[in-house]
Amino acid sequence: MTDGAPTPPGASQGPPPPSGRSGGRNALLAGLALLVVLAVVGVGLLLALGGDDDAVAPEEYAEDVCTSVADWEDELQEEAAGLDDELADSEPEEIKERFTSFLEGAERRTNQLLDEVDDVGDPEGEDGEALAGDLRAGLAEARDLFRTAAEDARALDVGDQEAFVAGVRQVGEELTEGGEQVERTFDDLEQAYEDGDLADAFEDVEACEDLGGA
Repeated sequence: MTDGAPTPPGASQGPPPPSGRSGGRNALLAGLALLVVLAVVGVGLLLALGGDDDAVAPEEYAEDVCTSVADWEDELQEEAAGLDDELADSEPEEIKERFTSFLEGAERRTNQLLDEVDDVGDPEGEDGEALAGDLRAGLAEARDLFRTAAEDARALDVGDQEAFVAGVRQVGEELTEGGEQVERTFDDLEQAYEDGDLADAFEDVEACEDLGGA
């Protein structure tokens, strides 16, 4: 389900060098490979969604959710792309500040996405309420991943260059591993709930067609 996903800067780079400013920068950018995973969260969730008296019609639900997820994805991708140029030849203090700021912003933006999904309501269908809850839980998992990474980035030691590079590399690895877990969460939902009117709606609604670069 990752075919066609846009690749963030640094995702194709090899392991960072053991020391120096470029080592910290490359390790940081390698950690942003998480965005490849999060960029296709939208694709994974489309088939994973399914009521109550206020349930939303499948087409309306698909339109609103896809629009919100696409805006979220675009903003994170734009922020990540900007890091590549901003961090070129940067000092450790600048790398730490910008990296932490990006992660804190990603956490806030994912919280905003959760609020938007909550505002949409639950989709019509036998399992609509439960499946919408699973969607919110998966997005909360992504939000918490950004929060933890931001806390770790904030604690990086810029006074010891070798320790700083190792710390940035560790944060990047945690982002990648956590992102893979988020992807598995949505893969499981997709496989469990791949049939029904809502799945058809996500395939038919124009706002969903290009989500995740698909």
